[in-house]
Amino acid sequence: SLSYLRKFPVDIVKIDKSFVHGIETDFEARALVKAIISMAHSLKIDVVAEGVETAGQLAILQGMNCRYVQGFYFSPALPKDQIIDYVRAFQFRKPMLRSTLIAN
Repeated sequence: SLSYLRKFPVDIVKIDKSFVHGIETDFEARALVKAIISMAHSLKIDVVAEGVETAGQLAILQGMNCRYVQGFYFSPALPKDQIIDYVRAFQFRKPMLRSTLIAN
């Protein structure tokens, strides 16, 4: 409920993957994601988009100033003992995305 944004000290809002999934081809999905990001930013709340699976989705989200993303585009879920090694290796494979991944 949007009323929780006023009632609780919210620092970050997560956009469900069901919205992210269609942003490359569905105008309504793209409009909703853009509205969520804009509203959150105007309230000084960060946004994380989940379910990013393609470079196209990532580019659209970056164009909407969504600073934090997560999804299979980067990696499937990893056991905690593998995360540090993955982040280190990822920095060398995709340096332009380094800040996006590390911020998460």
